[in-house]
Amino acid sequence: MRKELLLCLILLLAVFAHAQTPNTISFQGNLTTPGTENPIADGTYSMDFELFDDVNNPMWSETQPTVQVTNGLINVLLGSVTPLQIDDFYQPLYLQITIDGETLTPQIALQAVPFAQTSKAVVGTDSIVFRILDQKAGIVDQTNTALGFFSFTKEQGAGFFNEAFGVGALENNNGGSQNVAIGSYSLGSNTNGNTNIAIGYQALNASTTSSNNVAVGSFALENNTDGFQNVGIGRDALLTNTTGQSNTAIGYGADVASGGLTNATAIGANTLVSQSNSLVLGNSVNVGIGTSSPGKKLSVVGDIQASDSVKADVFAYNSPKQKYYAIAPVDYELLSTSATIYKYVPTNGIYAAVTGGTGNVAAMMAPLNLPDGAIITGFKAGVYDGSANDLTVQLMRHGMGSISSPVALATSNATSGSGGFSEISATGLSIPVNNELYAYSMKFNTYDNEPSVLVIYVTRISYIVPGP
Repeated sequence: MRKELLLCLILLLAVFAHAQTPNTISFQGNLTTPGTENPIADGTYSMDFELFDDVNNPMWSETQPTVQVTNGLINVLLGSVTPLQIDDFYQPLYLQITIDGETLTPQIALQAVPFAQTSKAVVGTDSIVFRILDQKAGIVDQTNTALGFFSFTKEQGAGFFNEAFGVGALENNNGGSQNVAIGSYSLGSNTNGNTNIAIGYQALNASTTSSNNVAVGSFALENNTDGFQNVGIGRDALLTNTTGQSNTAIGYGADVASGGLTNATAIGANTLVSQSNSLVLGNSVNVGIGTSSPGKKLSVVGDIQASDSVKADVFAYNSPKQKYYAIAPVDYELLSTSATIYKYVPTNGIYAAVTGGTGNVAAMMAPLNLPDGAIITGFKAGVYDGSANDLTVQLMRHGMGSISSPVALATSNATSGSGGFSEISATGLSIPVNNELYAYSMKFNTYDNEPSVLVIYVTRISYIVPGP
């Protein structure tokens, strides 16, 4: 019964052992009956293995009398009976197999030295191809490496420096160069795309001519066809991208909302970016800068610098902030037509007073402009009182569109006519500022015709800006 060795594994990474120990090569083949694809009967067979040089000189031989055949498959260790000699392998060699006295044809070429001490190439190329039961597939004319069923099966084309590891990896490549495919069917549809990296089951599987993509994770960039310069890291990362370019997705399921976006970035598990030239951080998460425990959508510990406007619906502090507002004496105006305000600059400071009149009660008022929502907690004024008359300062509120008189919200303590500089104040207040309904001012209550002994210097208002 004539037998045929149809498909064989050429050098299953069985490199020579140390020179002082027996040298072996793992070999696997598939035996079928002539003219069919049917395997020969199971059983044990006596097999002779011989190596010849290119002029048919015998270089080595051994007989293995009990080789087990199961479903047509044989798996033997050449050199297990008669050790191989490494010096014989620095030349083209041909393996001949004889089964039960019947020699199989043709001989199998071991033309490029397949061991760790040599180029590790096959069939006169610069490529390494390790694939069970597939002698021809993946052998191209450039420096390519393939390992796995149906990896790099195209023989034509000028692709070079490609690496394919896994079932169907770079299966259809026939011109693309400098690609790395690790994982079953990774870059499986690539034909002429260059410098792609695909690591994971079906990563970049649909890409045909796209280039400069990186996909790490099962199904990462799986549907990308012509998009380039994309990076997807994580299972299903950039799964929707088809023709988009310069997109980045990092995290499980991080993706773009449509297949043709440009320069879109999604970072975080299941994060989705829906427009080009955009960056989305996280899916319903808080982002921290300078902190490991962000309490808001964006928490920043440190200063923020902006060269243009910063927009928000509400600006708020993390906690209430103490603030101050000062009124200079030149800001006061007299509330009378019978006297005159007197603003003087003596050597000891600027002050305001009332001149003229006949010693009647007089008042000066200055506007108070505080941010809406602020809480007034107190105020004080520096005054000089050298008269028997007393001075006070009041916080006033004016209704919007109202003809009613202003309302005094708070009044300071009064002076006692001590004849010197003193401070009058009101403390312990909690008065909210509502600029939608009111305006606010400070009122200095004094007397006319005493400009040298009843004066006001600076008024300072204390307030806080609440937190969120």
